[in-house]
Amino acid sequence: MPNVLMWREHLGQIVTAPMAYFDQRLFMGTMDGLLRCANVNSYGEKRWERTFDGSIPEKFHVDARGLFLACNDHRIYAFNPYNGKVLWPAVVVKGAVGGPMQIGEKTLF
Repeated sequence: MPNVLMWREHLGQIVTAPMAYFDQRLFMGTMDGLLRCANVNSYGEKRWERTFDGSIPEKFHVDARGLFLACNDHRIYAFNPYNGKVLWPAVVVKGAVGGPMQIGEKTLF
């Protein structure tokens, strides 16, 4: 029977966006604008985190190309999923950003 690694993490606010898993890392976003990357093999040890002026209410996307996130501060962000470094400056959008991030081969919706 395989072992199950279980841990708890207090993020301080409600998580409404689905968590994302990529390469032994779990990514969590909260309604108070916290994005955290945790290592699942070391009891949720924090790898990096970012805070934003808006909430993270929708599903974000993470893969080898990056972590792509729409935030309620009217911006779309892109980060390196391994170290949290910015891939490109945030893109400001008009109006509210709604719906999950969708990634094409060369396009971000």
